[in-house]
Amino acid sequence: MFAPIAVALAVGLIGLAYQALKPPPPSKLCGSPGGPPVTSPRIKLSDGRHVAYREAGVPKEEANHKIIIIHGFGSSKDLNLPVSQELIEELKIYFLSFDRPGYGESDPHPLRTVKTEACDVEQLADKLQIGSKFYVIGISMGAYPVYGCLKYIPQRHETYSYHRLAGASLVVPFVHYWWPCLPANLSREALKRLPVENQRTFRIAYYFPWLLNLWMSQKWFPTLSIMSGNMDIFSPPDLEILKKLSESPSEGQEKILQQGIHESLYRDLKTGYAKWEFDPTDLINPFPDNEGSVHIWQGCEDRIIPSQINQFISEKLPWIQYHEVPDAGHLFIFERKFCEAIIRALLPNGPPVELPRIRLSDGRHLAYRERGVPKENTKFINLSLFMALTPPRGKNINLPLTQDFMDELGVYVLTFDRTGYGESDSKPKRPVKIEAFDIQELANQLNLGHKFDHNMRLQGAHESLH
Repeated sequence: MFAPIAVALAVGLIGLAYQALKPPPPSKLCGSPGGPPVTSPRIKLSDGRHVAYREAGVPKEEANHKIIIIHGFGSSKDLNLPVSQELIEELKIYFLSFDRPGYGESDPHPLRTVKTEACDVEQLADKLQIGSKFYVIGISMGAYPVYGCLKYIPQRHETYSYHRLAGASLVVPFVHYWWPCLPANLSREALKRLPVENQRTFRIAYYFPWLLNLWMSQKWFPTLSIMSGNMDIFSPPDLEILKKLSESPSEGQEKILQQGIHESLYRDLKTGYAKWEFDPTDLINPFPDNEGSVHIWQGCEDRIIPSQINQFISEKLPWIQYHEVPDAGHLFIFERKFCEAIIRALLPNGPPVELPRIRLSDGRHLAYRERGVPKENTKFINLSLFMALTPPRGKNINLPLTQDFMDELGVYVLTFDRTGYGESDSKPKRPVKIEAFDIQELANQLNLGHKFDHNMRLQGAHESLH
């Protein structure tokens, strides 16, 4: 009795193993006999693959800024970012988006890695001759290629022209729960916040990538909530955005998975959750002289990407500017005000610097304003720290001090914008200690001397000067 059961179990296991290991159905490549037609412009990469792309904005020959948009999971080059024509013309922006491997009209890449995704971006920029500098914006799953760009593109390549990134933004970026840099308790807690089916799928993609095709194809257990139609994964702000997007869907949606789900969605998961050649916290600041910037944007109500891991990464890499958007979910880039804020923060044509600034030891800039008598002639030095609430006025707050009063007493007054206010650079998760060091550095660099009166005031809390 036992022998027939054992044989049946063995046959069943062999059958499952065969289903798991057998290659997926061959992809119907765009432009091949029986495959979908090629309807978009494409370039041919050095390995023979084709990449489909889309250009928008001002002509690249007239552009001051070139931005490459990297789409996320289940998306394509045809995503429509709500950028006004006024902003495009004001800043003279050229946009270049492309179908990542296996999506839309770009050929699949069975050996795809984080590094090859970065190389695709670099070759695309070379082939289209967009210039020596460009920006990258990666959205969700499209953020792991941006990490690859930060690692590989700033370095000289043996085959292709030399490109240096002008800046990068990672918007609601993909997180790898098994990055070696993450504390075990942090990654464990972040993973637990996700739906159970997502936890299972991500674990299989990491530990058993050869099983992923079978897992995603089976019907007994849910795989990814976003693919099974479980709308609980979206926050209320996301649902509002989805409603608006459904009223005017982007063109080309039917093309996204036309070359097969295995080479687009499944391969994307395998690549993202593979073992990377580098750890994100080992990245070196590509802009040591502040000639560019790197940003992470996170929605506070995002149920797809846990914010605590992106917070951790930005704390470990203080040169990354971390932005948390209140009352925003995973899709906030599809709201114009946020999309344009992301672009303005990335480009150097932001708000002008009107007042003097010092550069702190960690590379940040602190804006300040001097009033009263010259500090060389003063009897009293007053350093005022203002935390302006509504509206924020920072260093430009109007002190109720007449010039005659300051001349009579010999008072020199220095006000400054705290970190992230006004014209002072931001710093993610700044502790109280950093604020104190900023005051000390400001006083030292402006040669205020060893003694000064430090006033910390809340707007409206006190009306008199201590």
